[in-house]
Amino acid sequence: MTDKRQLIQIPSEQVKKLQEIDSIRADLAGYPLSKKVHILLQEKLAEVFKSKSWFPHQDGIAKGKWFEYIRERIPLHIAAPIALGIVKYSKEMIGCGFTKILCTNEADKTWWGNYKQDIYDVGNYLIPNLMNKPFADKYYGKYHRFFSEMQEVCADYRQKTFSEFTKQELLETYTFFYEKMLRYHAQSFDIDSMDIMLEERMKKKLRELMVSRNKLGGLTALKRESKSAKNNKENKEFNETELNESEFNSTYSILTTSTGMSYLNKEQLALYKIASKIKKTNVLYKLFSYDDSDMIAIKIWEDAPEIKKEIEKLIKEYWWTSIGWSSWDERTIGSYIEALKKIFKENPNVEDEIERITLFVMNAKKERERLAKEVRFDKEMNSLIDIFDHYVEIHDWRKEIQMKTLVVMNKFLHELSRRYGGKFDDLLWCWPEEIMIYIKNGAFGSNSEKSENPEKGEIDLEKIRARKEAFFFMVREDGIEQHTGEMAIKRRKEELAADVANIQDFRGIIASLGKAQGHVKICFSSSEALQKIKQGDIIVASMTMPDYLPAMKKASAIVTDEGGATSHAAIVSRELKIPCIVGTKIATKILSDGELIEVNANHGVVRRLKKAE
Repeated sequence: MTDKRQLIQIPSEQVKKLQEIDSIRADLAGYPLSKKVHILLQEKLAEVFKSKSWFPHQDGIAKGKWFEYIRERIPLHIAAPIALGIVKYSKEMIGCGFTKILCTNEADKTWWGNYKQDIYDVGNYLIPNLMNKPFADKYYGKYHRFFSEMQEVCADYRQKTFSEFTKQELLETYTFFYEKMLRYHAQSFDIDSMDIMLEERMKKKLRELMVSRNKLGGLTALKRESKSAKNNKENKEFNETELNESEFNSTYSILTTSTGMSYLNKEQLALYKIASKIKKTNVLYKLFSYDDSDMIAIKIWEDAPEIKKEIEKLIKEYWWTSIGWSSWDERTIGSYIEALKKIFKENPNVEDEIERITLFVMNAKKERERLAKEVRFDKEMNSLIDIFDHYVEIHDWRKEIQMKTLVVMNKFLHELSRRYGGKFDDLLWCWPEEIMIYIKNGAFGSNSEKSENPEKGEIDLEKIRARKEAFFFMVREDGIEQHTGEMAIKRRKEELAADVANIQDFRGIIASLGKAQGHVKICFSSSEALQKIKQGDIIVASMTMPDYLPAMKKASAIVTDEGGATSHAAIVSRELKIPCIVGTKIATKILSDGELIEVNANHGVVRRLKKAE
């Protein structure tokens, strides 16, 4: 067959855009203009002819079948219930299941892998169903009931005195709590799919509405220009129907700014209200000029019952917000006294801060209402926004239960360590089923043959300790694959290896607008962030947690591997009004400490400027 080719005319403005595209599509750098057009056209055609199931755009940077995330080292006893619960119960809890989860560690890092096809399948199942009100009401209602139930169970177990339990009682209690955890982790893992799928679906719909609005505006303008030259008319129509990326990004940022108050803002608001009451009492206020926090706490407990009651209420509600995967210090009287001292030392106008936090949510609601009228939101857009708002809240629920269940599971291990003498750090690297055997037997063994069938004997301590150095496990519907040592490292590289060499610019999801330059600080844990971050540095992390907040306040920008517009980094960066790009998938892999980068969150681009000296 003869290859028939046609010449296609491209407007000069489009040619200019093609020449500048290298800044946002590094993979096209170096190609001639004709090749760039060919590649972009092929991508667009492939998108048009895709099946009805909608898939997010793949930028060709990360290879493989996993969405890969890197975090601080997470012990097996914490990671296992999440992975096992997701694969075992997600079909039951969500309606569409995750079929496999990968988790592996080496030294001080943990890699987590979400199977891409599962992410797509769950999103394609949930989004259309959640646009159906009867389904959505039932689904969110079940979610909220389960969340409330887990809150109660965690509160109950946190207060229990495990040392008074018999061996059988401890086993039954552990087993009951573990099963509850499995189901909650399965239910709440839909967030990982929605972060990707809902994000892209909302962007697609917003683009359609904005282009449609611009077309209507363009036609009206043309009617007023009946005497203009033909070319001028054509140019005017083209400019008004073409979508300006800067305008789109700004609009999307407004759309995805939460109209509800996050738990972080609620905690901060409560703390500033306490500070306001203290400032009105001169004697109390002077106390906070002293270094001795214990002395301040004693005086408040003796002389200020109202303030004491407010701080106790704060602890009861938010004791878990300082906890991370590897940092387990709870909020205490002392930590809140220190937080109040910091507020007074920095001497902000407390009333202004209270007003700022309160107005942030009110202004977000007003901006979204304005946007709805301006862009003419339709039924589909309103449905997507409703889903988005629910998942902002569900994100907070998941974070709370993750941290509370972590504390309870650690409490079980501390009791076993006290009761049987096993080291807490060794118990952290046991499978939950191994912990059940340890509760029964009260001893470790060293026979590797018995460890292959632990129900018949003791648990192999040597294997448990080997997991701390390097461990790989993949939970599938048909079983668990697991390795230690060199084989664990080999399997990780086989499954997660990604081609990220020589990338100079890369993209992510715009979470908070703005542009900043600064030096990179790679942080896989809050302790690392608190130690490394100086004023003006850029936090580059797999994800952020509540305990990152002090470091985030010093940063000039934030870049993360994972997350979407409902993630912790996205919400906090908007509140702090600093640029933030999330969901890059590769930031922690290709950037290094000390290198100079530019975070252009107006366009969703991270640009490498200068290597570390």
